[in-house]
Amino acid sequence: MSPARAGSAADSQATLHPSPLALCCFVGGALMHVRVEIVGDLFLGEPFMVLAALAVLLARGWGRQADHGLLWMFAAAGLCMLAGYALSDLLSATDPAQYLRGWGRVFALLLTTGALSLAASHGQRNLWWFALGLGAGGIAKLIFEGAPIEHWKLGYGDAVVLIAVTLGGLARPGLAAAGIAGLGLLSIWLDYRSLGASAVLVGAGLLWRSGFQERARRHAGRVAGLAATGAVAGLVIFLSLQLTETQYEARRMESNLGRHARMEVALQAIADSPLVGYGSWAASERHVRLIREEEERASALLKRRINLGDSLMPHSQLLQAWVEGGLLAAAFFLFYALQLALGAWWLLRHHRAGALTPLCLYAVYAGLWNVAASPFLGIMRVYVAFAIAVLAVLARERSRAHRGQFASASAPSRILRGEQPSAR
Repeated sequence: MSPARAGSAADSQATLHPSPLALCCFVGGALMHVRVEIVGDLFLGEPFMVLAALAVLLARGWGRQADHGLLWMFAAAGLCMLAGYALSDLLSATDPAQYLRGWGRVFALLLTTGALSLAASHGQRNLWWFALGLGAGGIAKLIFEGAPIEHWKLGYGDAVVLIAVTLGGLARPGLAAAGIAGLGLLSIWLDYRSLGASAVLVGAGLLWRSGFQERARRHAGRVAGLAATGAVAGLVIFLSLQLTETQYEARRMESNLGRHARMEVALQAIADSPLVGYGSWAASERHVRLIREEEERASALLKRRINLGDSLMPHSQLLQAWVEGGLLAAAFFLFYALQLALGAWWLLRHHRAGALTPLCLYAVYAGLWNVAASPFLGIMRVYVAFAIAVLAVLARERSRAHRGQFASASAPSRILRGEQPSAR
């Protein structure tokens, strides 16, 4: 067995033997599907993870596997977002029942992010177990509710793919790539386009990491090979969408027109007030009229009535935060999107593959999609918190790699000066 495969096998063995904290993460992930109404939606797993993290912090302090600096930057960005929401709500005279829910959503995001990041700082396998619990809890909830297996979009699909990418880290890369990409194609066939595209990209990333990257010796060859792999994955996604277009043409057209209409109105609202938002679950008379106009246009194209509602919230975390909380709130998601892009580049170019690799790829790909085209609502904040914890782990990995490169580069100069290399 090669050293790389031996290391991967050892990593998988360590992941499968959970610590008490890892088991808490599994339970916390499963409880994220239990909703409690306390000044807005609260998921039972959120206070559970916060209490577990607080106990670990008091007993063991902060671990060494998550980057503190990046988390402090996210904390500062999160406080800016909270300030943006508070300012926008107060200036817009939002009803207290509404803005307390909006502020609570941001506050819950920050606490959950801190809890998951602290768990990750004491071992990457804690994130692995949390994701496994999140997927298992999703399936358990759907079975309890009696949802049929055909309920794939925004149902079984999310949970099944999440479990697949989590367990994929324990399988051979080629097998994991085929299985995850196959689930992606199935998702597209069942009209869950965003989930399917993310899974296909994860499969392509694993395939690239498993063999093609090692064969490309030079930097230019690696960049070209990575671009070619991405192009092939994009072509597969495009062809899959085309093959299923006739089957889902009406629903997809309605979805696309609805997204486009909301984004058009949201961009107009931002242009009207780029610095201060319209408050939590924003609505203004002028922009409601614009929504009605866009609704009429979309209904005319579809030749049937569609209802876009009265809210300005677009299907985009970035645009929604900007509309609701102004530029201060948008700054959080702009910073988040930048870190996701940096994390994706590191994963594909330099990351040492392990049991968490498929899950990390899925977190950054899905995160990038959600910033652009998913709402900042409900359980989506849990996925944002999870992705930030993954980014903190990757940032720590980058920091260690850069220090190692610096030490390797400076060693010859120390030897030339007659210094002895330190033993570590």
